[in-house]
Amino acid sequence: MPKFLIVGPTFYEWDLGFYLQQLLREQDLNCRAFAYLPFPSDAQANAELVRRVREWRPDFILGIQLEQITPESLQRIRRLGTRIVHWYVDCFTPQVPLWIKPLLREVDLFLTSARGMLPKYRAFTAAPVHWMYEGVYLPAYPSLAPTRAVRRAYGSPVAFIGSIFQPPVRNQQLARRRLELFTRIGARYPLRVWGPQVRLPQSPSFQITRWPTYHQDYVRVCRSSAIMLGVNTVNSVELYFSNRTFHTLASGGFHLTEYVPSLEELFENQRHLVWYKTDEECLELIAYYLKRPTARARIAEQGREFTRRRYSMRHQLNKILNLLKTL
Repeated sequence: MPKFLIVGPTFYEWDLGFYLQQLLREQDLNCRAFAYLPFPSDAQANAELVRRVREWRPDFILGIQLEQITPESLQRIRRLGTRIVHWYVDCFTPQVPLWIKPLLREVDLFLTSARGMLPKYRAFTAAPVHWMYEGVYLPAYPSLAPTRAVRRAYGSPVAFIGSIFQPPVRNQQLARRRLELFTRIGARYPLRVWGPQVRLPQSPSFQITRWPTYHQDYVRVCRSSAIMLGVNTVNSVELYFSNRTFHTLASGGFHLTEYVPSLEELFENQRHLVWYKTDEECLELIAYYLKRPTARARIAEQGREFTRRRYSMRHQLNKILNLLKTL
């Protein structure tokens, strides 16, 4: 039986690495986890990772992000006979991040959640490069029917779950764009933004609830709010969008989200969700759908059923396991 060491920054119960660990164990596969962020320094984290690989001898490392792991560490690990899979699920710009370039030479398989980035990543590695979005870990987002009290506590006409100023604040342009859109929405409709914020805007026109909204609380917000807003980090890369799209739809929320190229390959507009291409269109669609609760409920239910059936993270893990057989 192959052994897997999942390597990621943290393994909180809402982290991708934690979900993968649960899914591997559900299939009775031998796996362990290594979190590098808690170490006092990158050097200590890298030394300890190599030591654990030498001691346990996993067949595969399934790396999530790996931003603080060095190419030299990956070289040592591969010399020990362990194959390295790097699954990078972010995309902050249409360019390959500088820190990833040297790592690409030391992996056996690279996975990206941004399909439009495939040729750019392939230019830096001889390893196979595949598109692999995250999907949703279904047990964490159960079907809940909110009570009247839950609707009062979690509901609003328009809601957004996530950060305005992303931690770390690495994209000021994105923060300004989000803040401008939220300010315009808040001036017209009650808008509630959920999630821990690195810092708060001055005198916002909308409500901010600094609460780590994951799992059941995420479902409660989605099922209690009329419109769940989607705002991506970048919209120009083909089939890269926030994984909150999967979470929101699987939770039963009516999702109004930014369009990205080829999104129609995964979802049908006005059937599973509704997309907008400009801030003006976003405001127009909010006004339109706030007056149509029946249409919202129909689209939300169709999106929930479709997403839970087709985009479970279990499917993604099975795709990865099949790819490992080809190495």
